[in-house]
Amino acid sequence: MRGRLDVSSAVVIDEILMRDLMTLIQAVLTWSHRAGSSLPASLFLLLGLGLPAATPVITRGPYLQSLTTTSVVVRWRTDVAVESRVRYGTDSTELNDSAAMTNATTEHIVSLARLDPDTRYFYALQANGQTLLESINLFFITAPVTNRPVRIWVIGDSGTGDINAMLVRDTFYAYASNRYTDVWLALGDNAYVSGTDADYQRTFFNIYGDLLRQTAIWPALGNHDGDFTTGNIPFLDIFSLPTEGEAGGVPSRSERYYAFDYANIHFVCLDPVSSDMSTNGVMLQWLRADLAANTNEWLIACLHYPPYTEASHLSDTELDLRQVRERIVPLLEDFGTDLVLAGHSHSYERSFLLNGHYGPSSTLMTNMVIDGSCTLYRKPAAGLGIRRGTVYVVAGSSGQLGGGDLDHPVMCTSLNELGSVVIDVDSLRMNVKFLRDEGGIGDSFTISKEDWPESPRPKLSASRTGTNLLLAWPTSIPPFDLHSARSGMGTWTPVTNVPTMQPRELRVQLPISHSPEFFHLRKRQP
Repeated sequence: MRGRLDVSSAVVIDEILMRDLMTLIQAVLTWSHRAGSSLPASLFLLLGLGLPAATPVITRGPYLQSLTTTSVVVRWRTDVAVESRVRYGTDSTELNDSAAMTNATTEHIVSLARLDPDTRYFYALQANGQTLLESINLFFITAPVTNRPVRIWVIGDSGTGDINAMLVRDTFYAYASNRYTDVWLALGDNAYVSGTDADYQRTFFNIYGDLLRQTAIWPALGNHDGDFTTGNIPFLDIFSLPTEGEAGGVPSRSERYYAFDYANIHFVCLDPVSSDMSTNGVMLQWLRADLAANTNEWLIACLHYPPYTEASHLSDTELDLRQVRERIVPLLEDFGTDLVLAGHSHSYERSFLLNGHYGPSSTLMTNMVIDGSCTLYRKPAAGLGIRRGTVYVVAGSSGQLGGGDLDHPVMCTSLNELGSVVIDVDSLRMNVKFLRDEGGIGDSFTISKEDWPESPRPKLSASRTGTNLLLAWPTSIPPFDLHSARSGMGTWTPVTNVPTMQPRELRVQLPISHSPEFFHLRKRQP
């Protein structure tokens, strides 16, 4: 009969190119209405059970976030809302563990927990029982608990999405070869021109997709990473960054600035772009608490605005850069920060080993340059390294060049060249290289805490707290122990009280004696 559709005619439905079931049903209902006929109940059963659901398409990712010694966040985006499931395991052929979010969504955020430290895990993405993506190249390595060699890649102002960014990327891939990238830092302006979601897709996810699947990205917020007037900042939705101290450090309660640990390195990522930089503001109060709590040997800070630059931006005249130098740098130096990485100026600039330079470039004094050798910087380890010098690097040329005078007096090297920074940390030695976009090393230097040429003798301090005497001294390598004697010429014996460990400091509290007592520190014997 004309206009009637029976079950035998259902093969026609296979020819209708629909992505989801509701659209398909609507198309059939429309056909029936125009034909002036009703549908048999068996057809609805066929529509509900007989046709397989279309496989969702991954439109972004996967990408890794907030990696720790025992956890990682896996994110991706699909074209339709479905459940989120990650299968994972230490053998690529046996992904026997899984984690899932059962609510249907297009923005998939799955946390994998209870992982083993310093272990390679393979993973695959699933939805509704279907495998969306599975590959031998989908893997990550959890952070180590103990010290081991660490490879760090740093890009700044990379968000052009053009041939420049791709050349910088490909040169690093070739340089790294089969060496796993442990930590990946992005110094802001990650997606030009305005940091919209579409900008991030075009200039970030489409460019760095391969590495995003294997290494967690730790980004800083740049002035082109959102509309800060209206508060439209997709950065805060795109990235899942630690706010509760879950990756190490003190909880920041904000994804605009945060901290994390990797091996013997503590990282702080700051936001001078949109957060209050006043000394009693929330960010700097958090920074002070976080740095005071740090016990790791190395301390690296990353942020978008540089405290020193004479290139496409000028730190002497621009207010935001001056405030970084006057308010943030003193805090970083108070707690022994070793390396500060910034972008914003589209160049590469690298300083001497500095301490105490908070004014304009004309106020630089010779005593503020701790080491002007430019190739090998030496400083003591542990608590003795506080205020013994910091190196400042501007690495904002991963996507474009800006030129400029390139003659800031704190800088030992200034280059108007495209590139990125590669850092290798091994125990008490940090090697840093500027990798040119077309290959070759444009600059290199080392910070060494090994074989400190001077005798590292901590200074012992004493203060009274009620009826007790508080003795304190910086941590050091090699360590020093407290000894006492009844006279300056008497027999020195070890103090048996176990010191309490503060960040970069040891403390012993003793009752005040009525008879004279002398204290000094002695290097611990191997």
